[in-house]
Amino acid sequence: MICRDRSGSFADGARTGAPQAIQVADRFHLWQNLAKAAGKCVAAHRGCLAEPAPEAAGDPVPPAGTAGETAPEPAGKFAERTRRNHTLVHALRAEGRGLREIARHLSWGLHTVQRYDRAATWQELVDGRWKAPRASKLDPFKPYLDQHAGQGHGSFTRLFREIRDLGYDGSYSVVRNYLDQIRPARTPLPQAPPTVRDVTNWLTRRPDSLTGDEKPRLTAILDRCPELQTASDQVRAFAGMLTELTGQACPSGSPMPATPGCPASRRSPRG
Repeated sequence: MICRDRSGSFADGARTGAPQAIQVADRFHLWQNLAKAAGKCVAAHRGCLAEPAPEAAGDPVPPAGTAGETAPEPAGKFAERTRRNHTLVHALRAEGRGLREIARHLSWGLHTVQRYDRAATWQELVDGRWKAPRASKLDPFKPYLDQHAGQGHGSFTRLFREIRDLGYDGSYSVVRNYLDQIRPARTPLPQAPPTVRDVTNWLTRRPDSLTGDEKPRLTAILDRCPELQTASDQVRAFAGMLTELTGQACPSGSPMPATPGCPASRRSPRG
């Protein structure tokens, strides 16, 4: 009996030197050849290795009972004082009084009178919301920032320098705060799919040697690909035959039956 590897030159030498001898392959080379066949099968189904793209979520459904509802009127001492002061300022403005004159008449600060005058309704003052944003030096340059920040163009400091060259003379903090609001949040990159070598390694290793991360990933791949599931079952069956020395159970020819959709494995030497 001659135990040899799969090289054709060794087979020719064995036939020439001992034509009556039985040629067999050792377990190492049998497993090595099986691993190569499994690798070809995995490569033929590499499209199954990546996780399927998540389905696009539909439009969010508004909570029941919110459509058509109006917010309750602000209440309390502060709300009542704000309503009274807002009415007073707008009544004086309707008489043609100027802001400074009203401030002197009521002994209020000019900014306080301006705040009541700008608000169209007293509720805006209580809620802290203005009818429209205040003018800013940055307003003429916001379209430029919207365009380039949305494209991921450069850093905040680079965009600040670019609009400064275009005529902006405001501070960097104003630009940074605006960009923080409009720049889309970066989504984390999905986990890279395993390579053909990775999956082949998982298929041909002892199941109890797989890590806690490798086991679920291999299970998910086999669930998505029936051909790889069949190949995995055949690899496990052949591994049991090698370790339990039940070679008589192996059919003559290929050590692993052909798997649909996978390249055929090389034939083993006959006994």
